Amino acid sequence: MSPSSTQVIFASVAAIGAASLAIALAERRRRPGKVKPPPPPPSNRTIHVLYGSQTGTGESFARELAEEAVGEYGLCVANSSAESVESVTDWNEFFSTPKCIVFLFSTYGEGDPSDDAVGIDEYLASRCEELATQGDLGHIKYAIFGLGNKQYALFNAMAKRVDKCLHALGATRVCPTGFGDDNVDIEADYNDWRLKIFWPQFLQNCFDIDARIARENRVSRNPLDRIFLDLRRAPKRGQLPFDATVHSSGGDVFSKAFFAASIVPVTGVTELVADKCQVDVDISKVPSLRYRTGDTLEVIPPNRIEDVNWLLESYRIDGEVFVTFTKKKGVAKTTVKKPFPTPCTVRQAITRYVDLRSRPTRALIRDIAVLMKANVDQLVDEIPNIESGVFTIRSLLEKYFANFSACIELGELIQILPKQKSRAYSICSSPLVDGKKISLVVSRVDDDALASVYLCNKVAVNDTMFVSLRQGTFRLPTLPNQPIVMISVGTGFAPFRAFLAELKIRNRISSEKTILFFGCRRISEWIYREEMEEFQALGGSLHVALSRENPEKVQYVQHLLEQELESLNELINKKNAIIYVCGSTGMGLAVMDVVSKIASVNDLRTKKRYLEELWG
Repeated sequence: MSPSSTQVIFASVAAIGAASLAIALAERRRRPGKVKPPPPPPSNRTIHVLYGSQTGTGESFARELAEEAVGEYGLCVANSSAESVESVTDWNEFFSTPKCIVFLFSTYGEGDPSDDAVGIDEYLASRCEELATQGDLGHIKYAIFGLGNKQYALFNAMAKRVDKCLHALGATRVCPTGFGDDNVDIEADYNDWRLKIFWPQFLQNCFDIDARIARENRVSRNPLDRIFLDLRRAPKRGQLPFDATVHSSGGDVFSKAFFAASIVPVTGVTELVADKCQVDVDISKVPSLRYRTGDTLEVIPPNRIEDVNWLLESYRIDGEVFVTFTKKKGVAKTTVKKPFPTPCTVRQAITRYVDLRSRPTRALIRDIAVLMKANVDQLVDEIPNIESGVFTIRSLLEKYFANFSACIELGELIQILPKQKSRAYSICSSPLVDGKKISLVVSRVDDDALASVYLCNKVAVNDTMFVSLRQGTFRLPTLPNQPIVMISVGTGFAPFRAFLAELKIRNRISSEKTILFFGCRRISEWIYREEMEEFQALGGSLHVALSRENPEKVQYVQHLLEQELESLNELINKKNAIIYVCGSTGMGLAVMDVVSKIASVNDLRTKKRYLEELWG
């Protein structure tokens, strides 16, 4: 598109937004005393939207899909929303009647289902084994989108397993299964599948509906129909009303994370090398954070102070005012859960729980446009095409909906904004050394990486952090004589630092059984060098690649592995060694190529002897 074309489109969108705002400001919408959702579509146009999600990405995609089903195509969503597959308590009963279902499944760890999808995985595995020849699910129509990472050999294994099983049982796949790759752009993969494949074919094959005609005839839903809570304010916590019908614990993956998180004090922040630091937290008073070597800590980063102050100033509200949620009038029998823990101050609510830095979805743009009485179609279609690079929710509100605070109440905005996401970090300490402390090693990425900037630049001793514990995929072998090969680059060394500490205490270090490969660019960037050299002095086998230290000899960890193929072959194929790989996905792929020369990586994965934690 030429610069002049872009300017014309931008000008037209801005003009539409300005005109819409003028109307909205002059004619504030009247809020009914009761929430009256629109009449449901015919029951024969019901879609079930089910997800299995570990970190919440699959859930957010599913919720967007459910909202589109109603708002864009006039369908009825079963139980009024997307649901976790763990909400189905009896799969035999669920599959006993005709249904049109879309599943979204994340693959976690080594081809495993997410925690909430273990039930359906086990159920279908047993059904496929026993009843595959009977084809008794002929009345079920389904579509699947998988969320995975192509750097793993078991790419989207969970989605593929479910697809294979349902098809074997006689269910009808109504459109090609979609596979999202988190290593590239999983959101782009999802949007391409959703718009070009899923909706056109799902609607035609399930309901005999033309997607284009349905979209042209749709009635945009009002996001207020999904907002069942009012935000109540008071100068003091004790002055806030208590509504016993508003339950806690959270209604989705992100909300549950807030209620499950623990607040722990920071006891140390140590700069290791440039742009890398170690953060220590005290867990002595939180029993739920008792961990094992190899576990992962989930950190909920706060929004930036400047973003929080901007939103407070937009609403001209004192950040120290306390807030809580009460049920709206007319929502008598609906089960409503808080989106995050209250009472808390407005500043705490905005700082901890809502996301102001992620890229806005089409669903969010649509919701805000509807509330602002703007041209929904044009804004939803044009804004994502105009904006490239870093484009945040704050940017959206500032650039296209400048007077949003005059048209959208704060409580409404908080409930339609996405929730803050936790970030997972491998724990680099061992409870055998100090069970009262958890340590993380963090690399500062860039100014747009909210969590890493927070941990490296913002957090200080005596601050507090919101954290929760997650079981890791790395575990030392129970057999003391089983060899291990640890391969890492940069901060990927984190779980292996914990391993080395435990191996030292258990006196299990030897050159034949404990081998460590580590890579970084220069000696100045070599984290925990003294600890690795101590490991070597105790008898461990250490191999270090410095890729930028000598411009004439570029060397990566995979090159060191190539040099040790003979000994690795002995360890893997004759002594049943376990291989652990932690670091960037690019490194992980290169390592896999080398190991594939002497063994089947897929076979090793099946035997839980090739384990990976990769990112980026």
